[in-house]
Amino acid sequence: MPVAHDDSWLQPLGEAFHEVAFRANRLREWMEFEPLLRNLENRFSQFYSEVKNTSKDNFGSKVDTIQTIWSFCQESDIVDLEKFTDGIQHINQSLVTGDINKSDPTAQVLKLIDIGGKIRKSMDDLVFNDLKTNSNDFQMLLKGLTSNRRNVVGKEVRELCELTIRLRAEFKF
Repeated sequence: MPVAHDDSWLQPLGEAFHEVAFRANRLREWMEFEPLLRNLENRFSQFYSEVKNTSKDNFGSKVDTIQTIWSFCQESDIVDLEKFTDGIQHINQSLVTGDINKSDPTAQVLKLIDIGGKIRKSMDDLVFNDLKTNSNDFQMLLKGLTSNRRNVVGKEVRELCELTIRLRAEFKF
């Protein structure tokens, strides 16, 4: 006669494994986000430096240089960021319910893209004050996005570690 096995522990173990995998994938996506932000920050800092060192009086003579730097930003780094947010599958979901996540960077990236369009328009229209304002807005949003990513990654790592400790105790590994 076969011996009956107690498999009741398999379901909670499977659920725990699913949560660990989901959290690990979230962390992976947040980590993949970092070099994209860093590239944009580096290129934008060149642009921002040019804009800050430009006055209304010399804007006409510097607009070509500023537009060239901005084109690199807009045509590579911002496009890469947009493609990344189009492909995310985990960081846009909350941990517990699968609902929309408040730390999802998609809305902020879309706002960056919108401000980027305003930057381009202010250069095309040669409106220096708008360029300065929009560049400041872009800089502040980019810094906020970078700071948010850093904070979320720290939190995700801590919570993943706590989860593994809890699971080890629960399943007595």
